[in-house]
Amino acid sequence: MHSHPNTRIAVLVDTSSAWGRRLIHGVLAYEKKHGPWDVWIEPRGQKEPPRLPKGWNGDGIIARVSTQSIADKLAKLQVPVVNVSGIRIEGVNYPRVCTNNNKFAEVAVNHFVDRGLANIAYIGLSGREYSLDRQRSVARVCEQANCRFDVYRRAKNLAIESQWERQRASIGLWLKRLTKPVGVITWGVRLGSDVIEEAVHHGMSVPDEVAVLGEDDELLCEAVQPSLSGVVIASEQIGIEAATMLDQLMQRKKLKNKELALEPTGIVSRV
Repeated sequence: MHSHPNTRIAVLVDTSSAWGRRLIHGVLAYEKKHGPWDVWIEPRGQKEPPRLPKGWNGDGIIARVSTQSIADKLAKLQVPVVNVSGIRIEGVNYPRVCTNNNKFAEVAVNHFVDRGLANIAYIGLSGREYSLDRQRSVARVCEQANCRFDVYRRAKNLAIESQWERQRASIGLWLKRLTKPVGVITWGVRLGSDVIEEAVHHGMSVPDEVAVLGEDDELLCEAVQPSLSGVVIASEQIGIEAATMLDQLMQRKKLKNKELALEPTGIVSRV
């Protein structure tokens, strides 16, 4: 069944990452087959809060519901919402499509194990539950594979004024302590780039001593030297599935499944 020609939706995800851009491609691919929809997309960065134009009156929203504040604002609009964030917020029960962290961990750890690495480490975002969830998944897979597992802990009392330089120095100290050779799994691309640059700065060979794996972003992964390898998130499929769910909700159909966790589709190895 085709949507009404005047159906209006908003896609509230960042456009600065490959994840967000691919997800939007997925939504638009669905719309071309099942629309027409008027789709509101605003170019924005990952840390910019999503917003709708004043007076926007639409039929549904696909959003990265990453905070309670965003959830509350969306609830006031009283339209169907599909969440594409991996972040769980207590009491927020929008239908959701996200990445399967257990499968992400399996793909990442097996990539290193297949290359003969028995030491695996993880660096994520301090105190963020979604990063800790991935960390726990990596730890479980490492235990099953009989790998030594290490987690980044920020160095304390570093007498460096700049927060960025302090963070980088802390990563460098951590890398020096790790048993080599080691495979480092990072949350996102920025941390992956930091790890590579600090390893090189301290004279460690990449990837022979320190191999690094983040999330795939063709542009940003190739901006660091040596280039960063990445796990390919099924972002476009997440967009297609989210659009499918939203279409059903806008037609007042009952969803067969309110939560989908999609597996990564592989790895792009750049070194």
